[in-house]
Amino acid sequence: LVKLKNLKVVQTEQVGASQLPRLELAPGGKTEPTSVEFRDASGKAIKTLTLGKKHMQGSGQDSAMDEMGGGGGYPDGRYVQVSGAVGAVSVISDPLTDVEPGAGRWLNKSFFKIEKPKSISVTFAEATNSWTLTRETEGGQWKLAEAKAEEKLDAGKSAGVTAPFGSPTLNDVAVGLTPEQSGLDKPTVIKVATFDGFEYTVNIGAKKNENYLLTVAVVGNFPKERVAVPDEKPEDKAKADKEFTDNLKRLKEKLATETMFGKWTYQVATWTVDPLLKKRVELVEEKSAETKATGTDSGGSPQAGASPPGA
Repeated sequence: LVKLKNLKVVQTEQVGASQLPRLELAPGGKTEPTSVEFRDASGKAIKTLTLGKKHMQGSGQDSAMDEMGGGGGYPDGRYVQVSGAVGAVSVISDPLTDVEPGAGRWLNKSFFKIEKPKSISVTFAEATNSWTLTRETEGGQWKLAEAKAEEKLDAGKSAGVTAPFGSPTLNDVAVGLTPEQSGLDKPTVIKVATFDGFEYTVNIGAKKNENYLLTVAVVGNFPKERVAVPDEKPEDKAKADKEFTDNLKRLKEKLATETMFGKWTYQVATWTVDPLLKKRVELVEEKSAETKATGTDSGGSPQAGASPPGA
């Protein structure tokens, strides 16, 4: 919009309809034209600017309206046609390289960021694949919730899931899809609670072109007051109160920013999500060959669900 105010028309000529595909201003050329529609505050269309072939500097052509296509150089302009100007084609002084239907090139890729996770749960359509990991302190050991007698969390296997969405980026926003088309009618649900008081719910849908479709929702529950320390000195209290206030402000700003991401469905690279989609059996230690054969644990006791020898 800013560029549009200052665009200069280098040349304008009347061009017949049969010649428009050569300038990529009508279907049938090497590249389909790009239409940019400008609307007023009410959403009513004002003008449409059709963008065609880029004009190449140093192409060696005598006329700006000649077929460009070889000649080398770099783009220094573009063929355009304004709605209502029948037959009139102009060359403008800017190639408008960044104006493309795909928003991925110019989107801000920064996204929500989960810090200090306290619990992580993944709920699959098949309930036996679901799992929850918890820890009591930030540096504490992760534990498998509701672990069965024969289940022991494998620290190596679970390492890839204990830092969920630490620095995710989005590739694009998915629009115009029904829940059935996006797979979000029956999602895999990832829930993460943090020591800072954030609770994230990430719904994972279909996998398309090395991306997962997903939505994210976040709520925050922060303490309103600092818990005073017994026999606290006035200067220590003032310092601690300021730190608490500053941190609470930061958390509220983070919540306000990340809440906005709940409005859309996103395309996120599979490598960001795949580590979290491990099934429950993929997080626990494998049974040894001896255990599988005898049905006993390392201490010689029968495992749950296993019959003692001779039974």
